[in-house]
Amino acid sequence: MATVIGPGRVGLALSRCCQKVYGNQPLMIGRGQQVPTHTLTPILVTTRNCSLQEVFRQTPKDLQADLVFFQNGFISPTLREHGCADNTQVLLYLSASADGDTKDGKLTVACGRWANETARILKAGGIACSVVGQEQFSICQAKKLLWAAIFWVLCHGLGEKSVGHVAELHREEVRRLVAELLPVALHLFAPESEGEPTADGSAPGPNAEGLVGPVTDKLCEYSLSIGAAVPDKGMALEEFEWRNGPLLRAAATPLHVEWLKRASCPRSLIEAFAAGQ
Repeated sequence: MATVIGPGRVGLALSRCCQKVYGNQPLMIGRGQQVPTHTLTPILVTTRNCSLQEVFRQTPKDLQADLVFFQNGFISPTLREHGCADNTQVLLYLSASADGDTKDGKLTVACGRWANETARILKAGGIACSVVGQEQFSICQAKKLLWAAIFWVLCHGLGEKSVGHVAELHREEVRRLVAELLPVALHLFAPESEGEPTADGSAPGPNAEGLVGPVTDKLCEYSLSIGAAVPDKGMALEEFEWRNGPLLRAAATPLHVEWLKRASCPRSLIEAFAAGQ
């Protein structure tokens, strides 16, 4: 049996998956509700990033190691703050409707103590999920961060286009942004990294030159699989602290900044994370 924190679209989809595995509905925890001391694990966390601090307040300390995080973006500092850096994390590639129906992006990966059980839950709902080690997961985290940071700025910078339109007709713009941002993202998720910027503002991290083409292809492939989707700009700005913000803070990324401005990202928000750019 499992527990789900966050009764939104993804939470509802996971609830359906759990029902297929365990034969009944999981316990659903909403805003302001405490996780019972003897709740069933794993505890699948599907809230927005901005609600993670509340999740830790909701969850008894001795159950926090059983939290499985489905959030996008750079949440590593929050997990470290609460002693949960080694918790199971899932990079979820799917679109979920309001009634819980899903479309699988076929790139979902999981890593950590509860990864195998989480993969079993997802697969019961028709969502493919690979279980990988920490080194491979770090690379996957960098890719997912780039999708979340790049596609909304291109979609809105080009005039509210769909992700499929961008992947099909503007692949070169995607590739150029991947080339600039991939070394930064790999640095952020490197096990020894605390997400600190380099002293000279240059792009840190390993040489990503050989990965730029394959990563661009994967991001575009996923975007074409959900081609009609147009990223929610409001949500992207709400989650800026975990999406584009860490990339801006870690290194000088002038092309990235240019596209943020084209997407009408508030200048004050850019400047808050990119002092001197």
